Amino acid sequence: MNQTTRIVGIDDGHSETKIASFRDGTTGPLETWSYASRTTIGYEEIGMNGGTPPNFYALLDSADDIPPPHKTRQLTVIERGKRGWVGADGSRDPDYAVSDRNRVLVHHALHMIAARHPGCTFEIATTLPYSDFYLPGGQPDRARTAAKKANIDKPVWAYDAGTPELVLCRSNYQIASHSVISEGIAAFFDCMFTYDGERHLSVNPDFASRFETGEDFVLVDIGGKTTDVVAGVWNGSGAAGPTIRVGASRSIDLGMLGVATDLAGEIIREHGVRSVNDPELVMMRGTLPLYGKPCDVSELVAKVRSRFVNRLRESLGFALGDIAELSAIIFVGGGTETLRENISGEFRPEQLVIPSAPRFANALGMAKFLKLLHDTRKD
Repeated sequence: MNQTTRIVGIDDGHSETKIASFRDGTTGPLETWSYASRTTIGYEEIGMNGGTPPNFYALLDSADDIPPPHKTRQLTVIERGKRGWVGADGSRDPDYAVSDRNRVLVHHALHMIAARHPGCTFEIATTLPYSDFYLPGGQPDRARTAAKKANIDKPVWAYDAGTPELVLCRSNYQIASHSVISEGIAAFFDCMFTYDGERHLSVNPDFASRFETGEDFVLVDIGGKTTDVVAGVWNGSGAAGPTIRVGASRSIDLGMLGVATDLAGEIIREHGVRSVNDPELVMMRGTLPLYGKPCDVSELVAKVRSRFVNRLRESLGFALGDIAELSAIIFVGGGTETLRENISGEFRPEQLVIPSAPRFANALGMAKFLKLLHDTRKD
């Protein structure tokens, strides 16, 4: 059995789960991948032999007390475009961070890695939106963080895919440590540190140079449920992390799931359909499967994207006031990748920072943060 420690950053968002991990456990190149944050109760599909589908899991209260299948909570992680998922409104569940769905989505990433590295021990980090991580006034919500950790601590076992019998397979990994980090702040670590692809982290000189004439920044993380706005100061030094301005930081109730819902409404009005099965996928592709043929809806996609960015710019103005003296306006998140062109047209290039992989910025930042902790303990 391979007992290697493996560092994994899991940005477990409402719309998509993004993962960053080191190829060789705690060293080597950083690798990223993702899957939709979608589950269905039980399963919707079976093989021709009656076998269960892949990614079908049992959520247990204890590894020592296994109830019979008909009394076990069961969820399947499903792909985009599949019917049977909870839909955009369900994806914005306010208790998502401590839900069965969140638990199985986090463990799904660990199962995928452990399939290649059986017996490994994980040091993981997951996220909470800014408004869930902090209480009003700026104190960390330790009860919420503890509840999320307790939820992930419970075992999630996979069923043996492809067999008609519901045979549970004991998980072949363990979680040694679990850090919970605020979305946005995790992404700042990605911008702050550069990694040489082998084993060393250092302060990103290009990013740090932006703070030579001023220390104020704002980071905007466009997610599925919310957009987190983190305002703070940083002196450009690796000796100290950023300081957060509590009064100006907040979560705004604007996210890409709302854009997808908006797009579905536009399509229903324009094309007379009763519903849109997967508006997120339609937004990504710019086409709608309609009566067996692809229908171009790119103009409607452009319309709802522009509307969202205008609303976001207005909300940022209310939250931050004059942004002229900011050294950096940093945009991250899956929404930033989707709206990059719109965002670039709304903010001055001298201030605007969009990292090379904005969709994975939180996951990458957590992986870098965990490596710093791991290397400090090792030394």
